[in-house]
Amino acid sequence: VGFKHSKLALNIVACFFSLLSVNSLAADWYPWYTGSVRQWMTVSTANSTYDNFYWTSGSGTNNFILGGPAYSNITNATMNILGDFNMTFGSAYFLLAEANDKTYSKGTLNIKGNAYIQNGASLYGAGSVDKGQNPTTEAVLNIQGTAYVNNGSYLVGGGSNQNNHNVQFLINKLVIGDQGIFKTGNSPNGHMTFSGQFNDITVENGGQFIAHNDSKGLTSTVVIKKTLIFEPGSTLENYKGLVIGSSRENFVAVGNTVTFDHATVTENMTLAQEQGTINVTGNDYVFADFSQTGGVFNNNGDVTFNGASLDAGQFINTGSLSFTGDSTVNKVIEGNGAINIIGGTFVTDHFENGSVSIQDGVATINQLTETVHHTMIGGELHTNVDEIFGSLGVMGNGELNVITLGATMPEDIRTTMTEFFKKYIPGFVKENLDQYATFNGGKIVLKVGSLTETQVADLTTAFKETFFIRFPKAFPQLSVLWLWA
Repeated sequence: VGFKHSKLALNIVACFFSLLSVNSLAADWYPWYTGSVRQWMTVSTANSTYDNFYWTSGSGTNNFILGGPAYSNITNATMNILGDFNMTFGSAYFLLAEANDKTYSKGTLNIKGNAYIQNGASLYGAGSVDKGQNPTTEAVLNIQGTAYVNNGSYLVGGGSNQNNHNVQFLINKLVIGDQGIFKTGNSPNGHMTFSGQFNDITVENGGQFIAHNDSKGLTSTVVIKKTLIFEPGSTLENYKGLVIGSSRENFVAVGNTVTFDHATVTENMTLAQEQGTINVTGNDYVFADFSQTGGVFNNNGDVTFNGASLDAGQFINTGSLSFTGDSTVNKVIEGNGAINIIGGTFVTDHFENGSVSIQDGVATINQLTETVHHTMIGGELHTNVDEIFGSLGVMGNGELNVITLGATMPEDIRTTMTEFFKKYIPGFVKENLDQYATFNGGKIVLKVGSLTETQVADLTTAFKETFFIRFPKAFPQLSVLWLWA
């Protein structure tokens, strides 16, 4: 629903600008001197239209407000830019709306072309009121082209201390470049609702995308219809969640593709995948509560899940993947990468490729596949008993050959089935287990119905002899404890 709404909203903006384009009398906007550096530049009419917007030099004041009852009598103002919007003057500050201590305010900025916010300039949606009667401020930003934010500049939804903000950004494409910052908002004491709808977002080297800074009064929902790309050296700050395939409140929602390429991502961000593609390259990504019910996850980096549920879709691991917390994998993880169980509880049927290292926690792996090398240095491994032993050792019955004692004449040897000769066939470890399993510590819990004391003692001896005597160099620190269930 969120993605359909995004498309509709952007189409409405496009249709609106097609009507404005017939206005050939519009002129370019340039800053002017207000008479005091502390005064704000303001609009003179509630609805203004310009060909292009140029704030590329100083004007005696560095502040412009579109809808602001504290600085003009226009509380609801709209500005339409038919071409490009240029803010390249370093200390320029453009504010869409700010209420005073009592009065409602709204500002709407429509840009048909591109927006260039550069060299330290700032474009804010709603400004904060420190005291008053909790007035409501609304701000709407429509950009039909591409918004470029870089060189120390800011594009921010706004901030709220005591009042209520409703901010909406509708942007076709957003590019956050070196030292550029996009931020939905900040609301430590008041309440701010931010709604952002985009087609594509790219965060380049040095750029920052701040989706939710964890302030208690902020509700931030960002919907990206197509792609979200974080290039090397970029940063995502998000203390809430990221979902691929649907829109959720306080989440960043992406329709098709998310790419993390050597980027910095807030630790323990909730991650959910319902469809689409997630591509990860680089180190030190830590996600919490990852769920996959569809789509494709390509991991060519170093990823840790603090809790995971993989139920459907495709997961391809060619890097390093670590699990802690409570994790359940109900499908096969593809790829020849490394799997590390570093804590918590982990459950899966089997792996087919790569390597598995159990370092801590409790890991249940029903089958130890011969195409995967399993290494255990700590924690517990729960598996089926026949994954370790080729035979458990059994008591057998045999025929008994007898002659009568004290016979007075030679007597032929007879075979009788009235008595049984009991014989024990010892159990043994699977002959090729050492080729795909290394046990250097921890505890192994085997799933088996029941064993006799003789079988337990025999199998324990068989296991120790197999690894201590036959493979002393391969298993120099073996200290496996056995628990039979």
